[in-house]
Amino acid sequence: MSTDFLFHEDLEEIAPFVHDLIQWEEERQARKLIFIPSESYAPKAVRKALGSRFQNIYAEGYPPSSMVRDPEERLHDVPWQLAYYRRYADRRFYKGVDYVNLVESLAQRRCAQAFAHGDFFRAGTSPTAQSSTFLGSVTKLSLMALTLKQNA
Repeated sequence: MSTDFLFHEDLEEIAPFVHDLIQWEEERQARKLIFIPSESYAPKAVRKALGSRFQNIYAEGYPPSSMVRDPEERLHDVPWQLAYYRRYADRRFYKGVDYVNLVESLAQRRCAQAFAHGDFFRAGTSPTAQSSTFLGSVTKLSLMALTLKQNA
């Protein structure tokens, strides 16, 4: 049973022309090298993440500082992270971002690993990068960073 309360059919059945347009645009982007960040071709894994339930959440602000500083192994301890978050909260205006905090903390860490290295860390700067789930280009970059292989 579908969990979608409004549409139970696939897009191809509901709006075939829109489905075709999406397919054509996908082919166009795959054929060209586009240097506009908001239009750059994102890998399938990133597109799947962008189409996930996280797109429904408005997460103004940043994850808790303690979560951002946690090593990645600690981020994977979801029960511990949720218990800590529910006890101490975070700096965000809107609540209900329990899992968004984990995604953004992980994205910040992966961006830092991919782009901030060498003298950057020796200068004493924190190994994090800013991300935000409500900005299209930044979200795409964050999700692309999430799909980077660790230590690549």
